[in-house]
Amino acid sequence: MARLRTVWQRAAPYVVPAAVYLVFLLLLFWRLWTPIDGARRAFGWDAQWEYWGDLQFQVDALRDGELPLWNPFDRAGYPFHSDPQTGWLYPLNWPLVAAALVAGATPWWLIAIKVVAHFWIACIGAYAFLRRHGAPRPACYAAGFAFVLGYPHLHNAFSALNWNIAWAPWMLIAVDEWARRPTRATAVLVAFATGMAALAGGPAAFWYACLVAAPYGVWAVVRAARAADAPRAYWRRVGATAAVAAGLFAMLVAAQASATAELLGHSVRAARDLDFVTFSTFGVDDLAAFLIPRMLGGNTYLGYATILWAGIALAAFPSGRALVLAGVAVAGVLLAFGSNGPFLAAGASAVPAFGLFRRAHRYLYVTQLAVALLGAEGLAALLRCDDDRRRRRLRAAVLAAGGLGLAIFGVGAVVKWQPDLKAQPLRDAFALACAAVVTFTWITHRMLGDPSRRGLYATLAVVALVADLWFAHAGQLDKAMHPVPRPARDAVLSTLDGVPLSARIYDREWFKFRPGIRRRVRDFGGYEDDPLALRRYARLRDRLQREPRLLGHANVRYLSEAGRKRLRKSAADRAALRELQPGLYELSDWAPAVYWTGDVQVVDDEAAAVDALLASPPGTRAVVARGAAGAALLARASEARSARPAVAGRLVTLERNRVVAEVDAPDRGVVVIHEAYYPHHWRATVDGQPAPIVPVNGLFRGIVVEPGAHRIEMAYRAPGYVALAALVPLALVVGAALVWTDRRRRRA
Repeated sequence: MARLRTVWQRAAPYVVPAAVYLVFLLLLFWRLWTPIDGARRAFGWDAQWEYWGDLQFQVDALRDGELPLWNPFDRAGYPFHSDPQTGWLYPLNWPLVAAALVAGATPWWLIAIKVVAHFWIACIGAYAFLRRHGAPRPACYAAGFAFVLGYPHLHNAFSALNWNIAWAPWMLIAVDEWARRPTRATAVLVAFATGMAALAGGPAAFWYACLVAAPYGVWAVVRAARAADAPRAYWRRVGATAAVAAGLFAMLVAAQASATAELLGHSVRAARDLDFVTFSTFGVDDLAAFLIPRMLGGNTYLGYATILWAGIALAAFPSGRALVLAGVAVAGVLLAFGSNGPFLAAGASAVPAFGLFRRAHRYLYVTQLAVALLGAEGLAALLRCDDDRRRRRLRAAVLAAGGLGLAIFGVGAVVKWQPDLKAQPLRDAFALACAAVVTFTWITHRMLGDPSRRGLYATLAVVALVADLWFAHAGQLDKAMHPVPRPARDAVLSTLDGVPLSARIYDREWFKFRPGIRRRVRDFGGYEDDPLALRRYARLRDRLQREPRLLGHANVRYLSEAGRKRLRKSAADRAALRELQPGLYELSDWAPAVYWTGDVQVVDDEAAAVDALLASPPGTRAVVARGAAGAALLARASEARSARPAVAGRLVTLERNRVVAEVDAPDRGVVVIHEAYYPHHWRATVDGQPAPIVPVNGLFRGIVVEPGAHRIEMAYRAPGYVALAALVPLALVVGAALVWTDRRRRRA
């Protein structure tokens, strides 16, 4: 019994807050599990339309004994392993894959578990950061709640951005510990926390986490160096252990970073203009919303209590840590202005990383974390304050701030009040702000005025903070929750003649939820708005959407569409599309999956290649742009132009990383295979002999052949990537070994 008591005493400081946060998150996301009829929901948008399919693809690939390198079932094919959002190399994704393999299915709620788990990681990290600095428990709880109950997290509740930013508090903890004691073990903590943040899924949020952790880390190291008895020896230890951290971090991220960098130049992100970098929905007028719940616009409410306590931390209890966090918070706001200010554009001009990511308002992730920690620091300082004179001054300041806020927001409520029963969101927002001011002014005032009941008021403050932020952002959370995904039309796929090998579908939310991946058919759609979609694909897709009768040029035989995804159709389009049932169409003419042609045309650029392709009947021509890989080879083929009509071949095998086609060529010419061209890692053979792959028809692959029957095999091999990917588990093992040996040395 005594041993159990000892174990509990050691575990309780970690288990109790983890349990509290878990219970809270289950209540916050009650729609995931509620038994109330018609009330159950799932995380929407990317969670259903991207991440679920990505997880399914990984599970199916491993079940089939393949590596998930190339995805042929979505967007005519793309390098799956290059997309950082898949989480293929993220260690916390591996248990989900394992669970699906064991269960024999990949249900949608596995993604829900992943989403909630990262909210949990974020809460516990913020709590642990404050607790590590000796803050009272109520302040630590407040940090976790204030971090996740804000605009960035709840507006993007479904998003992988939350997965990366969840590790930001842990990065702060790691650099804190490393600065205090630069050893190999603490360097491992830095590498692991930063590596998890990099691999979690949303590169932009990793950048936001770095904008918080980097300045804080510099400050922590400089402060520790100044306090060290032997500064030079300290800096030597910092340098040596920083090399350990950098090496382990490189092992963790090298595979994903190299693959994504390889893809970037061929994606729609290759060119990023000023509007891409600086577009923002956040402006100067939204600053007031920091203090006003449910304000019109983005509803960026940070919480009156959080801002009040942050102000107290800076004004009454200033410290280096508080000033750094305040600077980070301000920087986040300035960057979030985007096109509404000069700061982000200037930053992107000086530091290219600022120009990599879209939607500048997402920089509010930086502000949210910094303000949450700063507000919790202020609450902690209030709970520790035993100076009667200072408490009296703070009580007066709290009352003054409350009076000013009540006057401003009260006037706003009165001015916006209308004598009718219509909804009045501005009036209600100001009224809610008044309620928040009164509530937290009273609680904070009593906390300072009655030291004997300080703990009671602190608990009340945390409960009120949760209620205030939850209610303020409940609407944003509801918008992020969609009906549970239940594909109801999958059986129709088995009735479509020619699918999957001979013909492709183009689904626009009729079958729903990436049917290509789920049912292993070739879909021209899927996650077609991927921010890293191949540029060639996006160009052809956009053109074909304007003239859907021409979709046959992409080997699309069936178009399925519903709701907002319905394409506009001209009279010519309607004439070429036969409606099989509402929302499902069959094209009158489509190119074969594989065909030989002697009609080879060389044009100036990729856009001209698409134009030339669409000017001919589907499945009759091969067009290549000058300067493209293999253009000279195709030019020679075009010189031997054959008048023979095009000949259809066939796809014999379509696997994730392998394609086999057969064709009987009547003359020298080009075989077009309707799978997306990608210049890296694909290798082809014709009848066992190596052959170059040429980009043709804007998006697809071409092979020059001589007359005769041919077997064409293409294989996707990325040995460099696979070798680097193997470093991820190796880094985990090496890091654990370094921590273990370091601890043994210390005990000895």
